[in-house]
Amino acid sequence: MLERDNKAKYTGFIVALPGELYTRTIGKNSCAYIEQIGSEWQAWRETYQSKKEKAVSNKIIFTSETFELVLLKAKGYFDYIGRKRSE
Repeated sequence: MLERDNKAKYTGFIVALPGELYTRTIGKNSCAYIEQIGSEWQAWRETYQSKKEKAVSNKIIFTSETFELVLLKAKGYFDYIGRKRSE
């Protein structure tokens, strides 16, 4: 669990629940999450609008039984977002 937490931190995530839930801010209105759901790990992004309590948009980034693979795909997503913003 500690190794998993350290890998998530290195990729820019904050440990919300050690070994289970990680979060990372993508921008002013978006957050990404990695969570263990049953036997699988899932990475997804939620977008919010001001004065709205619920997310207005959700995107599943990747789902797998392997934490490292989901973390790798999430990192690839962040790299893609970074490239799109710098264009």
